[in-house]
Amino acid sequence: MNLEIEKRIWNYLDGTCGPEEQKEIERLIATDFEYKETYKELQELNNSLAATELDEPPMGFTRDVMERIKSEPVPGSLESFIDKRVIKGIFLFFLISIAAILGIFLAKYNWSSESGSSVSLSEIRVSSGTSNVLWNFFILSDIVVALYLLDNYFRRRIKMR
Repeated sequence: MNLEIEKRIWNYLDGTCGPEEQKEIERLIATDFEYKETYKELQELNNSLAATELDEPPMGFTRDVMERIKSEPVPGSLESFIDKRVIKGIFLFFLISIAAILGIFLAKYNWSSESGSSVSLSEIRVSSGTSNVLWNFFILSDIVVALYLLDNYFRRRIKMR
């Protein structure tokens, strides 16, 4: 089917075309076979669509749905589902890790140097089997936990005010 013909006939059926175009389409339907067949098909489709009834929900549908929602138990806050011991254990792990890194740093520090602040990071080696990627990930995760704890601290201070 030609889309242009179909579009013109739909406009004719819907009554959205002007009077001149309406007369032109009526003439084409009467004289052109393709227009005539397309008009019959689209008119049948239009009539069947007009005849169908839309299903409407019952009158109390919205009220019933809202009552059912109100009867559902309100979910608790996320804090009630988190075990405080797990959070404290993770915090303790990172705290011990930071203390270990600080301890290694202080043990490798050259305390007898005259300048007082010369530390070579190349001297600090835990083992030759660890990679820089592992250390970078470890330090990054420590920073993230420290920022999280700092955020919690400031939020509690704001709540107390």
